[in-house]
Parts: sequence; structure tokens; C-alpha cells
Amino acid sequence: MSDFQKSVKRALIFGFCGAVILPIIHECYANISKSFFTVIIYIMAVICGGMFSKFEVKSALVSITAFASVCAALGICIYVVVHPLAVSFLSRVSKYFSLRYIDNVYYYAKLIAAFALVYLVYGVLHLVFTMAAKTKASQEKVKTYIDNAFDD
Repeated sequence: MSDFQKSVKRALIFGFCGAVILPIIHECYANISKSFFTVIIYIMAVICGGMFSKFEVKSALVSITAFASVCAALGICIYVVVHPLAVSFLSRVSKYFSLRYIDNVYYYAKLIAAFALVYLVYGVLHLVFTMAAKTKASQEKVKTYIDNAFDD
């Protein structure tokens, strides 16, 4: 399997998992704790960015875009199913707290920022890995130059 196929496979897996998790996080964000679940969203974004950092630039960027698209599109579809179930369950058990319009805007802005964070984490880690590989290669060249210098 090529690098591109592996990265797209990982993007689809993360996208499907994220599509299931994000509507649940939205309900928990509204009813439990805004700050805790914001941190959870950003931790997931950092983990995804780290997982994509193992691939080449072209395949990783396409895969991150596919991940964000699948996660957002399917997340909306699943939210349509999860939201009424969460409202009915929480109304029976306790009180359901719905988000105001501005809080919904903040939540979706945080999600967009988290998707952008995946690109940022990928870029930073890719630069670090590239610089480490070049440093290792140059150290090996220096070692061979030193060994050859004493051979004369």
C-alpha cells in the first residue's frame, strides 16, 4: 500500500471516529463543561496532527482535508440523530441546557480552529522531523570525512 493510500485510509478512520465523537462532545459541551470539552477537542486535534506527520506533504495535506471534510459532513448528519436523543434522555434524567446562538457560534469556531490546528501541528512536526533527518545525514557525512581524513 502506498504512502498516499495509507494516509487516506487514516483520514477516513479519523473522520468517521470524529464524526461520531463531535456530536457527543457538542452535547457534553452544552450540558457539562465548556472549557473541559474545548481542551478535549484541541487534544484530539494535536493527536490527529501528530498521526499525519508521518506522511509526505502532498498526501498528508490531502488526507487532513479529507479528514476535516468527512468529520464535518458526517458529524452534522449524526448530530441530527443524536441531538433529539440527548434532549429526551437529559430531560427525563435532569435538566437539558441548550446553547444560545452565540455559544453555538463559539463552539463551531473552536472546531474550525481545531481543524486548523491539525494543519499547524502537522507542519511543525514535519519540519522537526525533516530537520532531524538532515542533521543525522550531515553528522554521518562529517563522520565519513573525519574517517577519510585520518586514512591519508
